[in-house]
Amino acid sequence: MKKWVGGLITISALLLSGGAMAQGYASFAAGQSKHVDGCTGFPGSCDDSGSSFKLAGGYYFADGVGLELGFVDFGKTKASGFGGTVEVAVSAVTVGGAFKGNFTPDFAALLRLGIASVKTEGKFSSGFYNYSASETKAQPYFGLGLSYAFSKNLALEVGADFTKAELEGGSNNVRAYTVGLRVSF
Repeated sequence: MKKWVGGLITISALLLSGGAMAQGYASFAAGQSKHVDGCTGFPGSCDDSGSSFKLAGGYYFADGVGLELGFVDFGKTKASGFGGTVEVAVSAVTVGGAFKGNFTPDFAALLRLGIASVKTEGKFSSGFYNYSASETKAQPYFGLGLSYAFSKNLALEVGADFTKAELEGGSNNVRAYTVGLRVSF
């Protein structure tokens, strides 16, 4: 699986380096994260939402069809009880297709489909015992969004990104809800 992800990243880099691309872009967004199953079965206090951010860049080859490489921080789940605390943090490097459909010249819907290298890090600590674990797995990734263009080169984006995190046999659906800016060049 690692070779497949590495191959996708290599192909993406080659495509992104070509001179015949129609429009390149970079975006930054921040917002709220949600670990859907993060507190399931935990008897103590638990917070499965936090801060998230996303960085992405890519090229649209033709009207509305492009390739994108990105990074999404899906935030943390934090729990405490029985004299200990648990934190699970999730982040992902994404590569895939980016699709944009214009409703009007300024207003568009966005869809992202691809694969993500999802890193999940867990830490448990108490007064007498500490434990940490980390796993990185390839997972399907998708995102939905809306954009409003202020000008040809600057747009506001509202989005939601989705994937799955795995750690030591358990899994958790993670989401990032963000608002940000896209700069086209």
